Amino acid sequence: MENTKRKVPVWAIILYAVTGLLLLAGVALIIFSAIDSATLLPYKRQNISEYFSDGTHYYTVAGTVEERSVGTLADGAYPLTLILDGVVSDEESINERGRVTFTVPAETYSALAERGFFDALKVGAAVEFYMAWNVWGKTEIAVFTEVSVEGTSFLDAAPALAALEDWIRNDLN
Repeated sequence: MENTKRKVPVWAIILYAVTGLLLLAGVALIIFSAIDSATLLPYKRQNISEYFSDGTHYYTVAGTVEERSVGTLADGAYPLTLILDGVVSDEESINERGRVTFTVPAETYSALAERGFFDALKVGAAVEFYMAWNVWGKTEIAVFTEVSVEGTSFLDAAPALAALEDWIRNDLN
């Protein structure tokens, strides 16, 4: 009997290689996710905390409310989405009309609700925020530490910063 070697088709080799790479990528993704949540998140939280604690990252934005919506509580914060018209700011890159989704920690949300902020924040109202914004990977955070509607102040910086720090340390995912 002849000793014949069986040839493997090229398409099969390519298919095995691609399948192997996909499996390896899946395992790497699972490992990285575990490492990220266990070790990188505290590091990220520290960077985020330092960023929002630095007053040089804050600027004033004022405008007229065109649309507003408040989402539901998730990870200890509420999303407050506003579309503003006639925007003015001391930050050069801010547009004259824009959309922003603020992250409002639950403690700050409660304080604002008690003071009537959400009742005053109606379409057509003039609003002014002292805010900061940044992106860390997939995490985009826009916060404010002072806010006024039609000239009435609804939030002071010190308690807002304390609530923000607490949210970053305990609830941010």
